[in-house]
Amino acid sequence: MRTRGLGRRPCSDIGCSARAAPQKEGRRGVEARLHVAYGSRMTRNRSKGGPVLLTLADREPRPKSTNHSALSPRCLATVRAKEPVRVRRLDRAHSAGRPRLPRLAAAPRDHGCTAAIGGLAPAHHRRAAKEKERYAVLGRCAASHGTLTLSYFIISARFSPATDCCPSFSLVSDDTGELAMVVVLNLQILAQLSEQEIYGFLDSTAQKFPNIVSRVTIGKTGDGVAIRGIKISSGGNSSRPAIWVDSGIHAREWISTASALYIIDRFLASYNDSDEVTKLIDTFDWYIFPVINPDGYKYTWTTHRLWRKNRVRNVASLCRGVDANRNFDVRFGLAGSSANPCAENYAGMFPFSEAESRAIRDGINNLKDRLKVYINLHSYSQMVMIPYGYSKGYTTDYKSQYEALEKLVTAIRKRNSAFYRHGTAGQTLYITSGAALDWVYDKAKVKHTFVIELRDRGLFGFILPREFITPTGDELLSGLKALAFHIMKAELGM
Repeated sequence: MRTRGLGRRPCSDIGCSARAAPQKEGRRGVEARLHVAYGSRMTRNRSKGGPVLLTLADREPRPKSTNHSALSPRCLATVRAKEPVRVRRLDRAHSAGRPRLPRLAAAPRDHGCTAAIGGLAPAHHRRAAKEKERYAVLGRCAASHGTLTLSYFIISARFSPATDCCPSFSLVSDDTGELAMVVVLNLQILAQLSEQEIYGFLDSTAQKFPNIVSRVTIGKTGDGVAIRGIKISSGGNSSRPAIWVDSGIHAREWISTASALYIIDRFLASYNDSDEVTKLIDTFDWYIFPVINPDGYKYTWTTHRLWRKNRVRNVASLCRGVDANRNFDVRFGLAGSSANPCAENYAGMFPFSEAESRAIRDGINNLKDRLKVYINLHSYSQMVMIPYGYSKGYTTDYKSQYEALEKLVTAIRKRNSAFYRHGTAGQTLYITSGAALDWVYDKAKVKHTFVIELRDRGLFGFILPREFITPTGDELLSGLKALAFHIMKAELGM
């Protein structure tokens, strides 16, 4: 759901690629070339034996063309990396004129080819790096109203002749927009499952637990892919109260999909062993949909890790995709959405024009009055929110909604001491129109609707390392259990 920090189109949005390039024997640093084209202007600067130096004008004249792509730089970087990369962030606090370089993360070592790197930096930051190690600086280039901007941080790279690779890479700014993170495409940075692996997991789960698990399909995407999930219930075809959890409507938010899968796994593993879980499965029908946007999710695996929308072809535009979470029939097309097909929050041509939003609508309408809780998982920011998102006002059910919200947030905090901001979506995050949260409350008449923005708070952003999957899933599981027990008491009188 989160777009702040990426409002200016990063170069990755219009295509950054990396490929192997000759590297001189014994050369210090990474051999790299960066070309930044802005309209007809191009800059190309190469340092001697170190990171590329990038020179940009403070301002460029605005192109006459109204084509959105003309307002963004096109980046092509050539790098060669032969080994694991250690990533360090440039600390703003300088000591004796030199930046501290704390350890930020380690690239996974179990995929052979671990990372590709590119260099962008002002020279004084490069010179501040330790001489005994090789440093490059990763950056993000963006254009906004004719102004080119650059953000960056330092990585340290060591090379090994054991591997030879050069996957594509992309760059993304963090929460402040002042730093950048490397995103390695075509590598399984998180311990995640591909689209087909997710569906295989759902199928095997249904086969393993036939008495309490059934497969559910609520629609098909524009590419004809089934939007699938599972129902967990010990009541067979009963008409019990229902709880709905969906994730992955924004393709790049992998931790939301991973957390939904984690919930499924823990629920089923604990059934009959945990009194709490057994009680919840015996009371509610749980509908869990790990990836609402499989077309976009697949695209983040194969081509563009930071893709947000679906992959539909838009009329009269070369830009593809619609933000399905702006496509619901509630204040459609107003604040917080865009009519520009190239925008990340493009709402579509009309309400429910997209298969993904229709699938949620139809699935929820089929539950009629049984649905007691709707949960829409996103990342990142660590927030839990209730309606409204389209305004800063309160619903008529605010008191009971907030009581349930506090139960959920308190349980999350008790689990791992993680802090999640909470409140109405319009006040806590930003104004959004046409979102599932408000449609489910206003139109489907489900009182308890939530958006949960999972970890983290901006350091890794959408590219959350895999070691965070378990704590994030544990927090979510604790919150869901506390929420469900509260609903049993407050709404069902149990």
